[in-house]
Amino acid sequence: MNNKAFDLDAYLARLNHSGPVQPTQECLEALHRTQLYTIPFENFDIQLGRGIALEPAVLCDKLVHRARGGYCFELNGLFLMALHAIGFEARPLLGRVHLVEPPSGREHLFLLVTLQGRPWIADVGFGGPGFRAPIPFALDRPTSHDGLTFRLVEAGRSASCCRP
Repeated sequence: MNNKAFDLDAYLARLNHSGPVQPTQECLEALHRTQLYTIPFENFDIQLGRGIALEPAVLCDKLVHRARGGYCFELNGLFLMALHAIGFEARPLLGRVHLVEPPSGREHLFLLVTLQGRPWIADVGFGGPGFRAPIPFALDRPTSHDGLTFRLVEAGRSASCCRP
């Protein structure tokens, strides 16, 4: 993702973030929480048939300058630009939302962030039931924040997800 259109100062002002800005676990958690609670999940443009543009300048305009919300690709796309601007090692991943059978297609964007050789999952774009802070990318390791506990489990490969 091209970062030329990203304005870190405007992003931090939108979040009202005044803490340290450096590629640390503390900063990652602070920005994750702050963006999650400041820029809401919303999919109005999709529901209204307007379409979504993921170019950096468009994301910054919508989410930062016009103070709108967005859906996972927009919210996590903005977060990825911020992390890169700060110096974090991060990349986007596609995932399936598996609430009922069969699982959906790869329709969810979240981030893999590496800090001191340790992988973390960050996701500011899931909405209500998502985690509030990054979680370690490790199987069967419960992580709690804000009274909620999250854990990654290996679900195996569902035959229903692989049919043409």
